[in-house]
Amino acid sequence: MALLNWSYNIGGCGDVALNIYDLDSDGQLDVFVNGSCNPTAFCINGNTGVLTWSVASGGGDSPATIANMDTDIKPEIVLVIFQDKYEFLTGRDGSLAKVCKYLRIQYKLIRFWWMQIAMEN
Repeated sequence: MALLNWSYNIGGCGDVALNIYDLDSDGQLDVFVNGSCNPTAFCINGNTGVLTWSVASGGGDSPATIANMDTDIKPEIVLVIFQDKYEFLTGRDGSLAKVCKYLRIQYKLIRFWWMQIAMEN
């Protein structure tokens, strides 16, 4: 049985599910959480509890989706943040992912298509 050896204060309510993933591709699992009261995304080293990086995120109460969305082998993070917005971050350091411009366009097209179907019904 694994025991929790550390804790990290995200400075507000942590009412969103955590993600556990090797975000920075260093071979060790990281803990990712997007704060809702403190609108900041945190990547914490899963072994040590030391903050790897944090970025302003806009806050949100939906868990992130983590996957490799482009041709490299590193993961990207998709956050749905408050006011129906979204961010695409790199797992390496939380910076905006290069893939975000393309995915934002695709998201808008899919959302427009979905709204058209909903209006027809």
